[in-house]
Amino acid sequence: MTDARRSSSEAVPDPIPDLIVEKLALGELPEGQARAVRERLGEAADDRLQALERSNEEILREHPPSQVTAEVQRRLARLEEDDERARARSGPGWMVWAPVAAAAGVALVWWIGQGDPAGPGAGPGAGPGQPEVIAQADPKVVPEKILLKGDPVLMIDRVVDGRPARMSTEDRVAAGDLLQVKYNAKGAEQGVVVSVDGAGVATLHFPGTQSDDPRLDHGGAIYLPQSYELDDAPGFERFFFVTVDTAEPRLDVAQVMDAARTLAGSESAEQGSLALPEGWRQQSLLLRK
Repeated sequence: MTDARRSSSEAVPDPIPDLIVEKLALGELPEGQARAVRERLGEAADDRLQALERSNEEILREHPPSQVTAEVQRRLARLEEDDERARARSGPGWMVWAPVAAAAGVALVWWIGQGDPAGPGAGPGAGPGQPEVIAQADPKVVPEKILLKGDPVLMIDRVVDGRPARMSTEDRVAAGDLLQVKYNAKGAEQGVVVSVDGAGVATLHFPGTQSDDPRLDHGGAIYLPQSYELDDAPGFERFFFVTVDTAEPRLDVAQVMDAARTLAGSESAEQGSLALPEGWRQQSLLLRK
């Protein structure tokens, strides 16, 4: 793969979401990330924090956690009743998924209350191994604490006539196709994007060089600064996103590249994993040629 450096543009950073500012106010961001968020907020940092605090107080007055918990429990009970009726109607040979299952791609939050999860206010059925309440995120309701769910995500768009089209694993591409790579760190602090191809070549896409800083940006989808034009390597092009959750120690980009070169030259390049230390997460996206 070659760095085409054409039809590429610097992406405009996403604004800092209120959720990240909320985590900053609660002291829940790692030191490095908190510093980076304050720098991006600039002079508006104190105003955003104060406005968010006022908004939280107002929302909590209008929607006390105990009332919200009771309402969510009531709706879950109704969904479960509907599910039971659906199963009864479907008869043998049909499977009906529970309505509270965490479907892929659906953002969920955990509502964390005070004290024993099985104590007062936990609702019927709460106990060991069960969350107190599961609900879809509602921007009008701010729980006492929320935990984001999901892993970092690597995304690739094929750009045709200036328009991006999202690619999925096993999609077909061809030599000359222009690809735009982006990621969503989702809390991971450091990351590396590499690819291996059917010619046994490993290519580093992020950071720019092995000596560059692998710290990830946050705040939604982050585009890599260059788009890439596929060469004529046969068979496939496979992209990897390697991440670690901590800011220290520094992620060893050279070690990731060594693992990518080893995999690229092996018979497992198409389906195998990178040989990386325990605790380093990896995901891949395979494009067929």
